[in-house]
Amino acid sequence: MLTQHARSPTSQWLTTDPPTSMRDSMADASTGVPQASASTTGSPKPSYREGYASAVAAWRRYRADYPNGILRVEADVSIIETLARSGETDDALAEATDFLRRRPDSERRGEIARVAGDLYRARGDCRQAVGAYQIALSATRSRDVTEAAGFHRAACLVRLGDAAGVDAARAYLRSYPDGRFKKQAAALVEQGISANH
Repeated sequence: MLTQHARSPTSQWLTTDPPTSMRDSMADASTGVPQASASTTGSPKPSYREGYASAVAAWRRYRADYPNGILRVEADVSIIETLARSGETDDALAEATDFLRRRPDSERRGEIARVAGDLYRARGDCRQAVGAYQIALSATRSRDVTEAAGFHRAACLVRLGDAAGVDAARAYLRSYPDGRFKKQAAALVEQGISANH
C-alpha cells in the first residue's frame, strides 16, 4: 500500500508550501480550495503556473499513452489536485466528476469526492457540494476526508436552509469533539437554532 506521500510522483512538490504570498492568494488553508473572493485573484505566479501546466501535461500524456496503465488512477488524481491548486477550478471539477463517474470502486473515490465538494462549495453551489460530500462520507474511512466532508456538508445544508444541517453539525461535534471545525460547527448549531425560533 502506498503511503499518502508516495501516492503521486510529485506529491512532495505539491505538498511543499509555496511562498506565503502565493499560498495566501491560492487557497483556503483549511480546505486547499482556491477562494472565490474579489480581494484575491486565485492565480499563482507565472513560474508556478508554468510548473502546474507542465505537470498536468505530463500526466495527461501518460494517460493518453497508457489508458489502462498501473499509474492511471494516480495520474487522474494528480491532475485533479494540480488543477485545483493552480486555480483551474472548472477543469479540476470536470476531471473530478469524470473520475467519480468512471471509477466507482476506486480507493481514492472519497478523497476526490471531497475535492469535488470543495470546488462546488467554492462556487456557491451547495446543492451539488452536499451530494459530493455524501459520496465522500460513504466512500472512505480517512479521518481527514470524513471530518472535512462531514463539516462542510453540514455547513452547506445550513446555508440551504435544510433542517438536517443542524443535525449534521451536531453529528460532526459528537464524532470530532476536538475537530478542526469545532468552533464553526458549534456556530452552525447556534445559527440553526436561532433561525428556527
